[in-house]
Amino acid sequence: MVLIGAVLGGSVAFAGLLSIRAGLAEQVGAPVDLVVPWPVVGSVLGLCMLLALAASVAPTWRLLRRRAITEPAG
Repeated sequence: MVLIGAVLGGSVAFAGLLSIRAGLAEQVGAPVDLVVPWPVVGSVLGLCMLLALAASVAPTWRLLRRRAITEPAG
């Protein structure tokens, strides 16, 4: 889910950045470079994946630690 969200969010952000870059280049009259800090993007993506993993593993671990409740025979 994190990867799907990152791809969808990144594509929307990239489209917006390209249009902003084109408008800025037109106003300035010079080419404008688009610089993406890939190490920062990768770090944030990795942290989000770790948090998603912890959020899914922690409840499962707590559930498996419980003792089975047995019903009285009767």
